[in-house]
Amino acid sequence: LNFNSDIDIVLTYRSAGTAQGRRQLDAGQYLTQVAQGMIKRLDQVTAHGRVWAVDTRLRPFGQAGALVWSVAALETYIVSEGRTWERYAWLKASHAAGDEPTSQTVLATLRPFIYRRYRDYGIFDSLRALHAKIDGQAKRFGTHQDIKKGSGGIRALEFLVQSLQLLEGGRITAIQQPGFYPALHALSDHQLIDAATHRAMDQSYRFLRTLENRLQAMMGQQTHILPTEPSQRAILARLMGCSDIATFDELLSHHQQWVHQQFSQRFLESSPETTGQHLVKIDWPPTEEVVDQLTDRGLSAEAARALYEALDPLAQRLSKKPLSAEGRLRLERLMPLLINELIKHNDPMAGAEDLLRLIETIAQRSAYLALLYERSDILAHVVVVFLNSAQVARWVIESPQLLDDLIDPTHQNTQPLAPVLQASDPEHGLNALSRWRQTRFLKIALAELNRDIDPMVAGQALSRVAETTLQTILEGIDPHSPLAVIAYGNLGSESLHYASDLDCVFLHACQNPDHGMARTAQRMITMMQLPLPGGRLFEVDTRLRPNGRAGLLVSHIDQFAAYQHHEAWLWEHQALIRARWVAGDPTMANAFEDIRQEVLLQPRDAKETAEALWAMRQKQKGERHESALKQRLNDIQFIGEWAVLTQALETLELRQARSVDQQLAHMTGLPRTLTDDLRQAWVRLLKAQHHAFLDRHPATLSDETLRRIDEHIQSAWQTLLA
Repeated sequence: LNFNSDIDIVLTYRSAGTAQGRRQLDAGQYLTQVAQGMIKRLDQVTAHGRVWAVDTRLRPFGQAGALVWSVAALETYIVSEGRTWERYAWLKASHAAGDEPTSQTVLATLRPFIYRRYRDYGIFDSLRALHAKIDGQAKRFGTHQDIKKGSGGIRALEFLVQSLQLLEGGRITAIQQPGFYPALHALSDHQLIDAATHRAMDQSYRFLRTLENRLQAMMGQQTHILPTEPSQRAILARLMGCSDIATFDELLSHHQQWVHQQFSQRFLESSPETTGQHLVKIDWPPTEEVVDQLTDRGLSAEAARALYEALDPLAQRLSKKPLSAEGRLRLERLMPLLINELIKHNDPMAGAEDLLRLIETIAQRSAYLALLYERSDILAHVVVVFLNSAQVARWVIESPQLLDDLIDPTHQNTQPLAPVLQASDPEHGLNALSRWRQTRFLKIALAELNRDIDPMVAGQALSRVAETTLQTILEGIDPHSPLAVIAYGNLGSESLHYASDLDCVFLHACQNPDHGMARTAQRMITMMQLPLPGGRLFEVDTRLRPNGRAGLLVSHIDQFAAYQHHEAWLWEHQALIRARWVAGDPTMANAFEDIRQEVLLQPRDAKETAEALWAMRQKQKGERHESALKQRLNDIQFIGEWAVLTQALETLELRQARSVDQQLAHMTGLPRTLTDDLRQAWVRLLKAQHHAFLDRHPATLSDETLRRIDEHIQSAWQTLLA
């Protein structure tokens, strides 16, 4: 507050009931009278002045609205009527007096309105309107007259900070601060503004607010208009520590120009109108003239007609949707930009249908329309991604919040911390975990699409996601559980695919069989497979446990060891090659690995083992439906696993080799040229498999390449079986 500030308050209550007096007023009527009495005592001018000027116009509907609002009515208003400027107003709200739990309830209720869960680029429209209003006032009253609402003033500086809070605060709760300085520091801490901007904002705000305070103290009234009379201006200059008016004016101009420049850059240069971007005129809603507009741009008549015939039904469907006026305006501005971006590419129809499905999905979430309109780079990136990957397009259409993750298209494989699963609110934790998994999958997929990482690196990154998910859920259920999760299959070998399920076995070393571990494991599986807004976390397959479906869900480590030594089939030893500890009791990692090593180091006849594996592989081919790529990958995998089963006793490296590439690199029994050919084939097949899943138009391996790979596989088996 300043010396002459008024106080902006909203009065609210959460109790119902009736007053016990003669008139038996309901809660709203009674509390309105209490509020009127309080405001009168504060605001009434007496011989000694008044306690404080009170402004209640920030309440719903302003002066036309009720003076006192119930929490429920306030929430209803905000949901149905809340406007952008009210988000800015409530951003600065905090408890002032009265029943604090009620204040906290109100603030908690309104937080999702203030801080949207996803970035809301719609705020830029309102800020551009504000900028125009400020500039208009500055032209009428002079640039340096109003230090609050004028160009480069306090209001513009506050909006620079608050806009970032509104944009990012739904995802980064630490920046949900009502005060300017706490918010500024939090934005800097989270690298949403750089150090130089932080320092300049701090200096400008400190100068302007100090000037505001000293101006009001000098004038004895609430004002933001600088005096023009030289003697008063000279006094103000001295109050600000300046030797003369010229020095003061120069310092003031420096801060105002910097703020004005920052505001203009942030809110005026992002839209196509202000960047001077050349756009081909495209009608929206589309008319028959769109065909000519598209052919004038260079599209063939056939492509132009096909695009129009996709656009027109969309426009008709959207015309029947209950879009807000703001949403419809955003749609009308975005669609020509989207079409212009689409037709820059050689085959615009490749991803057009998916892009239009996305628009239909997000049409009633106008913040996303604003995002794509405001950020031409994001729009261009979305178009490219949709043209290149039907799979990623499907993910984004099903979960449009993934658009936020395209804002920062860095595809590093370092993972942000996964959300913590709280026992008190598992539903919220699971939804957050699902969102985290989706983001990680998307980032890894984009990196693969850009050829920044190869499938083996992608498989490792996807495996880290699965491991973290398992650990997070287990800790959420019981942070002290003695349960250990052993991963088999693709997760065990750190070669997870986007569509892989998780082969898991649950072990423990607890002497108390009634520790509830089976219940914990079952809850874990259930949580992993729940249908969440972002899709299931992972499918879990437990059939590789001892005795398969007929066996216990959770086994004691000693029982597991005895089974592996005395009862397990060869195929179970083969499965053990790729197995490893991934979550739960860390002391079990070494215990499990000791058992695995003991089993793999058993002496086996090379030819008999090859014959058994060959028979198993032929049986698999007869019982499973495998794609041509998957079939060849499995054939090579069996060759590598033969090496582990028969040579681990003599070759130290094979004892730890869980990936096929490592197994082939260290095996003997085949000519080195042949194992090198198999390794190259494995890499090429794996790459083809990943890109067959991700790419809209994947490059296929030639018939000649596949023929050579088949020859290498056949030659290897002939040698092993000879």
